Amino acid sequence: MVLNKTWDDIPLVKSPKTTRIPDILSIDQVNQLFAATNKLSYKVFFFTIYSMGLRLGEGIKLTVGDIDSVNMRVHIRDAKGNKDRLVPLAENTLRVLRNFWNLHKHPHFIFPNRKRGLKNARLVDSPLERGGIQTAMKAVVQQIGIKKISCHSLRHSYATHLLEAGVDLIELQQILGHVSVLTTTRYTHLTSITKNNACQAINTLVNGFDITWGGVK
Repeated sequence: MVLNKTWDDIPLVKSPKTTRIPDILSIDQVNQLFAATNKLSYKVFFFTIYSMGLRLGEGIKLTVGDIDSVNMRVHIRDAKGNKDRLVPLAENTLRVLRNFWNLHKHPHFIFPNRKRGLKNARLVDSPLERGGIQTAMKAVVQQIGIKKISCHSLRHSYATHLLEAGVDLIELQQILGHVSVLTTTRYTHLTSITKNNACQAINTLVNGFDITWGGVK
């Protein structure tokens, strides 16, 4: 007790939640990152998580059975929030994954552990290690001189690039697996194209009005 009063009903003031804008790569920078990655497993991995908008853990867990080449989609299992979702599979991604699988031919993993090399990768019992992937990303980022970029930046970049290409916000929400569309809307702040489109639309709308004030005081 303080001043003969208990603490029971004293309101606590919470500090405001910090909202940070993610770092985004341009399409040219994404291409540069792929080109600078000299270990094939990591090059294909980086390309795959970018081209599907995946989180790091989702890419690691990809299996051969998750790839639906008939309907051109990929089944992402046990994602954030313990939910599954389907994401579009680009033709180029399917081609890259098929060529990569033909090198290692693991019966289960898309990205088998590198500890026995690609030649004997079919014999390993685990996928790529998270630490190895992150170390590879850090090395490539340092090499090409892009700061504050991580594997998750590829997912952010994918989302921004799709918005710039005109993909609907609700559709993007489903692809990314966001529970709320409010999470997806943050990407609208990251693209100069959508900002320019908004400016053009506003100009078209407002310029049609004739606002004059001759004689008006």
